[in-house]
Amino acid sequence: MGVISGSCPIDSGFSLNTYSSNKKIRNHLARYDSSRLPALIGSVPEEFNQARSGARKVAVIFIGGKVDAMAVIEQAEAAHAAGIDIFFAGHETADRNLLNALEEIGFGQRLFLNGYSARGQAAQFVEALCRMGLAYMRDHLFKKARPGVPHICIVITDGESQEPEKTAKEALGARQAGIDIFAIGVSESVNRQELNNIAGTPDRVIIVKTYGELEAIKDKLSGQTCKNVPTPAPTQAAEECGKDTPTDIYYVFDPASLGLDITGWVTQFISYTLEVREFKFMQMGVISGSCPIDSGFSLNTYSSNKKIRNHLARYDSSRLPALIGSVPEEFNQARSGARKVAVIFIGGKVRCNTRTNGSDTTS
Repeated sequence: MGVISGSCPIDSGFSLNTYSSNKKIRNHLARYDSSRLPALIGSVPEEFNQARSGARKVAVIFIGGKVDAMAVIEQAEAAHAAGIDIFFAGHETADRNLLNALEEIGFGQRLFLNGYSARGQAAQFVEALCRMGLAYMRDHLFKKARPGVPHICIVITDGESQEPEKTAKEALGARQAGIDIFAIGVSESVNRQELNNIAGTPDRVIIVKTYGELEAIKDKLSGQTCKNVPTPAPTQAAEECGKDTPTDIYYVFDPASLGLDITGWVTQFISYTLEVREFKFMQMGVISGSCPIDSGFSLNTYSSNKKIRNHLARYDSSRLPALIGSVPEEFNQARSGARKVAVIFIGGKVRCNTRTNGSDTTS
């Protein structure tokens, strides 16, 4: 017997005459039962060696199906200890014990479950990424600020938070750390009360209709931020998702263990983040494996969203048709006169062409 399953080391098959015992065959088959996800997470710190100097480092780990929960947690905690902000997106097939463990060890606010569409989950992530920018600003950026001068943060938003209570809590923590926050709302979609909660007082809230009007309020804002400042001009920080404080993001997932259906959810999630304004100045990469069919890409590989989408499209195609196509050639090694049998395993999403009334139909 032989197996046709792929050409990469992690999922490669074997020819008819490769193994002489059932034990060796079983050892080979055991490879297919292991997820590469822990190893992929373990590679995150090294991949961030290519990050921009001073950029916030963020990794989004997609979990679904069967994984080694303890190994995932161990590698995620190591990456977090290396200064990387870790977020998790969980598919409905994710191991519930792993999800519970992540909440218990403090990743609860960084865990997004599949209760929404991929787009809804991605929106949750974007909102949390920017909300936690307040915590990042407090714990990292202002650690480097000059002592003895006002510490001022300007938050700009054009919508409402999906979790306003958590946003208000992070803003309160920043203010308690001695950071004065000014909240600027753009468009009629903003919630004035939420802006008040972020700034701590209505006196530090400004609302404009368009981004073009920001130039017009520059003098007003300067007057407010510099008011009662007896010493040099204040150190200012733009909102975390903006141009002044760059963020580099790696998306981490294992297509081989997730399968096509769940991988499709991952690529939809990533594609949505490419559309949002907050990601305009961000740099992103994918850590997904080293095989050509599912290889990721580094932070500085692509210069346009179109090229990123073209790469993501690779993950949505099944290798099964090509593997079936290779069957006749593989049987060149069959014993003379032997009956040739192929067993094809099908499951999940594949592209199917059928012939009806002389024409091809794709479903």
